[in-house]
Amino acid sequence: MKTYTFKDLIDSYRKNVQYENINYFQYYVEQYKAMSNAFGIFFDQEFEDYQKEDYRRWFLQSVRDYLKRLCPFSGLLEAPKHIITLYKKHSKDFSEIERNFHDAHNKFQIELFELMFGKIETEITSEDLINQGFDDTQLVPDPYDYY
Repeated sequence: MKTYTFKDLIDSYRKNVQYENINYFQYYVEQYKAMSNAFGIFFDQEFEDYQKEDYRRWFLQSVRDYLKRLCPFSGLLEAPKHIITLYKKHSKDFSEIERNFHDAHNKFQIELFELMFGKIETEITSEDLINQGFDDTQLVPDPYDYY
């Protein structure tokens, strides 16, 4: 049985935002709904407290920014030789920038989460997700099968 923390909830929300309009990836939409219900935390629910609502808006923007591709070679499966030459020369630099970008957003989102909800030590389990209608033992969709 797996256990999940609030960090998994954040990651699940990112995937929900990324794939919510693609039927093939409904796994992520359903996973987020189940996790959100199990934790009792809903990122689409506005706060009455102005400061927390401000944090929530920054959190949502950070998630959207996190999902942007920074590398011109992202998603590249095939390319002519002259592009492969460029890829070999520059892809490492772009990958490093993207990794740092994601790390920064992840830290930022964790801090914003804690400012909104406090430090959450609660963990949920596979059983909690099943109780919310989501079986986490099912196969995770592979993006390469879709594209």
